Amino acid sequence: MQVLSLIRIRNLGLLPSRRHFTSIANTSTSSPSSSPSSSTTTSSPSHGSSCEALVDSLLLSTNNPNSNNNNNICLDLISSYNDLDDVSRLAFLNHLSTHHGPDLPSLSKYLSSLYTTHNPKVDTDNQTLAIDSATASSLHELSKPRYNALFPLLNASTTASTPTLINLRHDCLRLKGPRPLADALKDHLSKTFSPASLTLRPITYSGSPASVIEKVAKSESVHPLRSLPDLRSRLSPPMRCYGLFSGSLPVEAGPCVFVHVALMPGLTGEMREIEDARGRGEEHEATAAIFYSINSTQPGLSGISLGAHLIKSVASRLRSELPLLATCSTLSPVPGLRAWALEAGRRGEIDPNCLFEGRGRFLEAADPVGEFLDVMEGGEWMDEGGRVREVVRGPLERLAAGYLVKEKRNGKPLCGVAKFHLSNGSTLHRVTPFADMSARGVKRSWGVMVNYVYEGEEVEGAREFAGIKVGR
Repeated sequence: MQVLSLIRIRNLGLLPSRRHFTSIANTSTSSPSSSPSSSTTTSSPSHGSSCEALVDSLLLSTNNPNSNNNNNICLDLISSYNDLDDVSRLAFLNHLSTHHGPDLPSLSKYLSSLYTTHNPKVDTDNQTLAIDSATASSLHELSKPRYNALFPLLNASTTASTPTLINLRHDCLRLKGPRPLADALKDHLSKTFSPASLTLRPITYSGSPASVIEKVAKSESVHPLRSLPDLRSRLSPPMRCYGLFSGSLPVEAGPCVFVHVALMPGLTGEMREIEDARGRGEEHEATAAIFYSINSTQPGLSGISLGAHLIKSVASRLRSELPLLATCSTLSPVPGLRAWALEAGRRGEIDPNCLFEGRGRFLEAADPVGEFLDVMEGGEWMDEGGRVREVVRGPLERLAAGYLVKEKRNGKPLCGVAKFHLSNGSTLHRVTPFADMSARGVKRSWGVMVNYVYEGEEVEGAREFAGIKVGR
């Protein structure tokens, strides 16, 4: 029955100042400048109006929040929202933000009263207002959006509310809806999906429900699946897959986040080595656990730190099961490297002396960096046994290391993958050129991959570059 159920995977493509205070009451949350270009479903205008009327009834009602009436309204709201197309969903999100955000008239009135009733100390030069803790507390309460009350109302009405709240946040993000509403939903969902509420479970080809395997297959984004046998090999020894499951989601929703792990005889820096090891080797002989693909199945949970908890939980479990295991490392892509390098090269922001270490054929060119990038874009280096590959190996390695370590945004790595792993306690251990020669890997980073190790370890034969150790 398991295999027959998996036939559904064919559908996944696997088989072939003060003057402003009085105006606050007239200020509303701005709407996005553009509406979605297309709709995914069909709905009539009345559906959107129905959603707005239902949420108005809920949030403006003085009924007991646990009343059956409110529960029925919540169920109707969930059903109606799920029937909306993208245009109507965005209109509803804007309605929710505009009509049920902070109580702006009350906030405006209170702010104005601070200049009269309370007679506070005002610094007219700096346009600042001295207030006490009680006043600050009142301001905080008045600034809270009223739509915050909707989330627990929905949670109390049905177990189906959590997927709807996740979808609401996802819609806010993908449709460029009200950002404060998206942030409020994130805060609420962060509590629902706290680490203590999640369960770590292995996902296997022979032992997991077909719906879970299908969700894993559909959500794989780092190394897309090629076939059903490919999927089977990723879920069978010596490969492992683990997921974090929430009781707030139905079984068919699958894990919130999952990770593929290769149990290897040593640290590896290339995807080909992992692919060659599938179906071979003994788990009990493994000395390294390589986390090579981590994926979220719920876009609405973006930004909620589930991945870090998953990696650390799996690492702890594997160390307890495998006595020879010495290293837990990722094998991670560098998805923005190529795009960054081409733009930085065009702007003259790459130092050729650092890139080529003062030697090599490229320094003979009028534009050494431009010449190097032209060679990388030409593709001749893709010949594994060719001379060009060895010529570009060192510069490409240094280029990637410099990008990962030096390029920052707000003091953190520009590379999102590096930002994630380094902020969660790992160290950048090794940069390996030509490690992922798939079309996707070449397009994103000319095949470069990186090991982030979740424990301290020196690199034999490593050399210093840009403040990190980089070894081959």
